[in-house]
Amino acid sequence: MLYVFHRREDGLYKLLPYNLIRKEVQNPIPCHGYSLFEDGKMVCFRVVGDEPVRVHPMQVWQTPFSSVEHADRAAPAEGGYLTKIGNAELVRGISDAYTVRRLATPETPSRQGFEDLIAACNRTLDTYHWLGHADVSNLGETLHELRQTAELVIDEFEKVETIRGRAASALKDARETQTELLRTLRPQEWKAVGKYMEALTALRKRRGHLITLRELRYMDLAALTALEEEATERFEQISRAAVEFLLDPASLAPLKKRIEEVLAKIEAAEKGAALKELEAEVTSIGDGLDVLSEVVGGLQVEDATARTQILERIGEVYAQLNRVRASLANRKREVLTREGRAEFSAQFALLGQAVQSALARCETPEHCDEQLSRLMVQLEELEARFGELEEFVGDLATKREEIYEAFGGKKLLLLDERQRRAGTLVTAAERILEGVGRRARTFADADALNAWFASDAMVLKLRDLVERLQELGDSVHAEELASKLKTARQDALRTLRDKQDLFEDGDSIIKLGRHRFGVNTQPLELTIVPRGEGLAFHLTGSDFYQLIDDPRLAEMKDLWDQPLISESPHVYRGELLAATILFRAERDGTVGALHEAVREGRLAALVRGEAQQRYDEGYDRGVHDADATRILEKLLAMESTAGLLRFPPQPRALACLFWAACKDDRLRGR
Repeated sequence: MLYVFHRREDGLYKLLPYNLIRKEVQNPIPCHGYSLFEDGKMVCFRVVGDEPVRVHPMQVWQTPFSSVEHADRAAPAEGGYLTKIGNAELVRGISDAYTVRRLATPETPSRQGFEDLIAACNRTLDTYHWLGHADVSNLGETLHELRQTAELVIDEFEKVETIRGRAASALKDARETQTELLRTLRPQEWKAVGKYMEALTALRKRRGHLITLRELRYMDLAALTALEEEATERFEQISRAAVEFLLDPASLAPLKKRIEEVLAKIEAAEKGAALKELEAEVTSIGDGLDVLSEVVGGLQVEDATARTQILERIGEVYAQLNRVRASLANRKREVLTREGRAEFSAQFALLGQAVQSALARCETPEHCDEQLSRLMVQLEELEARFGELEEFVGDLATKREEIYEAFGGKKLLLLDERQRRAGTLVTAAERILEGVGRRARTFADADALNAWFASDAMVLKLRDLVERLQELGDSVHAEELASKLKTARQDALRTLRDKQDLFEDGDSIIKLGRHRFGVNTQPLELTIVPRGEGLAFHLTGSDFYQLIDDPRLAEMKDLWDQPLISESPHVYRGELLAATILFRAERDGTVGALHEAVREGRLAALVRGEAQQRYDEGYDRGVHDADATRILEKLLAMESTAGLLRFPPQPRALACLFWAACKDDRLRGR
């Protein structure tokens, strides 16, 4: 854009080209006249001096201010992607890109500047969709990276501001604390050496704190140095005042009296808490004496004899304080031993109960490790509290060994139990896996096979066993069984595809081109079958026969046609069952129980149960047990009324002859 300014008084023109892309005014062009042509050329002339001349200097400028028609004629015939966007859109986009560039290179970085940069990046990316195209060198990605960098810089600004705020707060607190401390230090009013000791100790701690604050980032070191100099100056003032005070021989008398009072309290103390308070007081006195000795040793005292006397008096106080410390240590040991014995007994008993409870809660080896770690923490706490008392050290060491042994044994027991359970599960899974493999090879359809693997109870049980093995931590066997199950399914599918390719009519015929072959899947078993007039060995599924020539077998020819051991041509199965029950009752003396069963109507159930136990004798329920029940009822009725007639005639005749011939009353009475 060209701005033209004209001053009518002398005819001067000022031409100010304004770059819309860079958003800046270029160098002005002064002239007394100009002509702008269609192709952007501009001719300017100037007047030199005030006198009229015939020749005027001319300048020819090539400017971008061409006409629209010329720009259209100069445009390439085949435009690229940028031509489709349009010149106006490109100019605005490039202008905004320059704005982003200017915001990204500020002279003085600030939080507001980077926030403006982020806003400009967002606005540019939202407005110009074509910035990510390759024809503009993927400027959109650069803007994304620039925005992310600006966000990181803002985060760092926040951290810096937080650190600066923390440093300023620490400096403010230090200034307020030191002001309050210095306000309370009035050595001209002090009449006891304890005040000097407390003041010097407090000032020394204050100086140490100020030195520590120097480590903080963004700390105002000048202000901190001023505070430190102020504390140092006040420390020196009080040090000189303390030395002047200590020149008095009676200056340390109150301190000695205080130490004696502390000693009396130590001897009268009966509790550890009171001794801790006294120990803190003794430590405070010792710190004050340390400061005094350093101050006296560091200051230049004109009278060396006076300084020596001060140091000697401080040494006497040190000696008295050391005696108090020794008394405190002995008294503390006595009191802690007395108090610790009762507390240790209670804590030790509680630890034993905790061990028993933890052992009862341990259900897995991992639980053993967890409970052992927890108990070791408790034991270490006891050692920290009572480790100074030698009489408890042995008990604690013994208890530690007992705990380790108890949990070690429990862990081994649980590991053995887990291994046994895992072994049992693996054995059961392998048996199921064998059945799954056999059953999977019987399917004739892939859908049926997959449905069976998805819903069969055996397969689901096998998967459940795999999960239980995983829970037991036996991942090796679990993964092995899962792999075998997967392999069984894949093998079954592969076998099924082979059968479908090779067999027809199920699996009874193999087809090889035009030829068909029958398939016998009957297993080979050796049997004995009748053949001709004798018996022969026969392999099932084949035409193999071999006659058996054995005289012993020929002697039992009447049994060749007896298929069951419970029935023969002369004895019915029901008769054998009834006789077996009756003879056993006579042998065991339980015939009365059979009569009672008849009266109560339980005889049929009794016979049925006996028949079920003899499953290899071929009894059919409802047939042979019913016949045996009726036969047994008749036999029991005859047994109760027949008396001696139940025996055959010959034994009865022999018994009569014996009775008639026997004269011995003793034998007859038997």
